[in-house]
Amino acid sequence: YVYFSKVQRDRIRQIHDFIIENIAEHYTIEELSERFEISPTAMKRCFKGMYGAPIYTYLRTYRLQVAEKLLCEGQLSVGEIATQIGYTNPNKFTSAFRGEYGMSPSEYKKNVQMDRN
Repeated sequence: YVYFSKVQRDRIRQIHDFIIENIAEHYTIEELSERFEISPTAMKRCFKGMYGAPIYTYLRTYRLQVAEKLLCEGQLSVGEIATQIGYTNPNKFTSAFRGEYGMSPSEYKKNVQMDRN
């Protein structure tokens, strides 16, 4: 078990909340480290310790979960969802989504709509 100080845990929670609130933005480890005044190494170690995954892995999974929710709601197009969760390239979004859910966002959306009827 690794111990993190209260200051480190508070910083990591702030970083977590910040990246979640700014889901469409992309920040480097260095930018986050400077903004929240924590060393990149400590930040990466603490984040993984607290959230079970490296920052980028965690954020990617979170983005795809938000995309899944938006696809289920059915209000936005696949392209709009991609943009909203920070993918500038819809093809990259599609391949990330397929990797996580085993089908493209459009197929997923279609299946959800069929399940509703």
